[in-house]
Amino acid sequence: MTTTAPTKRPVRRMLPLILPLLVALLAQRPAVAMPDHEDLRYAWTQLASDQPLAGHSALVTPGNALVVIGGESGFGLPGRARQLDLASPEGSWTDLRGSGDLPRPRQTGRGLIGARALVDPEGDRLLLVCDCEEGQTFFLDLDSGVWSRMESERSLPLWFPALVYDAARRRAVLFGGDLYGTNTLQDAAYSLDLSQDGSDWEPLPPTPFAYLHQALAVESGSGHLVVAFGQDGMGQPVDAIWRLDLARIDEADAWQRLTPIAPEGAPGARIGASLIFDGESAAGYLFGGYVASEAGAEDLADLWRLDYDDPGRPSWERLEAEGAVPQPRAGHGAVWDARGGRMLVYGGARTAGGDASYLDEALALEIGPAIAGSRIYLPAAFNGNDDR
Repeated sequence: MTTTAPTKRPVRRMLPLILPLLVALLAQRPAVAMPDHEDLRYAWTQLASDQPLAGHSALVTPGNALVVIGGESGFGLPGRARQLDLASPEGSWTDLRGSGDLPRPRQTGRGLIGARALVDPEGDRLLLVCDCEEGQTFFLDLDSGVWSRMESERSLPLWFPALVYDAARRRAVLFGGDLYGTNTLQDAAYSLDLSQDGSDWEPLPPTPFAYLHQALAVESGSGHLVVAFGQDGMGQPVDAIWRLDLARIDEADAWQRLTPIAPEGAPGARIGASLIFDGESAAGYLFGGYVASEAGAEDLADLWRLDYDDPGRPSWERLEAEGAVPQPRAGHGAVWDARGGRMLVYGGARTAGGDASYLDEALALEIGPAIAGSRIYLPAAFNGNDDR
């Protein structure tokens, strides 16, 4: 007796009718929380490149622009302050316009070497600290493009100090650095109230270390500043991680040494790496840097995640990101792009055969839910491979 095989995919003929209803229902769902970090996907993507640059600061402004400022495009070649509109990253870079009391390097023929900058979002302005001709502290009004010099009783002719923004108290925190670029490392620390006009740098208790080129960032949930690795006075990498409780910054014991858990290994000591926190999940991302030895400098391109959800038990995990692998580098700028939910990296220097090359790449580390291949997985009844 001959039988007729049943139709295997009756649902497919209904897709044109059912899919619009499904899409409407999905659109009304409440927002889904970001998955645990084990289920996240990391991928490097390329943004528009621009000038070669190293030793600079990278910032994201309230107007959603990536700004790079300070540093040099090569030894003795001043870098320009430039910006990229992050709403259209495929577009071209433009000069960061400026007039007024422009910061000019004290050393003739050099860029703003060792300068550090941050954004004061509430004031819609940029703060720059530099070893400059007519002062060391400058503000740029991001709306008007006018620079102004801050009158100060403090002399801060520092190269590569640590400069961070304490958002909870709207103040800048500055410490360390190299006095006049003479390899005289400092342990002095200061704070600047950005909410009051006419404020000056106020001294804080000194840091328990004197390093250069650390990787550092503020984790907003705990209010901790995390400072990783760096270079000592002999030019050697330092294998040390410290944290500062910003709420207790005036107290002598506000600094604590950290030893994160590393069940599968930890990043080694390095110089000129970057560290950023994502602002949402207490996750820090450490990238790059270099290791100095008698055999020469070895630049790095490894990527690590610092889980800081429990400040008492932070832990390291090495990440493998998809996409084009970035070149090894040190002295680059990195910043968190809150609107894009990604880490941005610009420039840096790479040494090969004793010669340093300055990089012009702009990169983004995209972070999002892991999706198998390029497919979108609908419920079984709507899956094109469903054989029922």
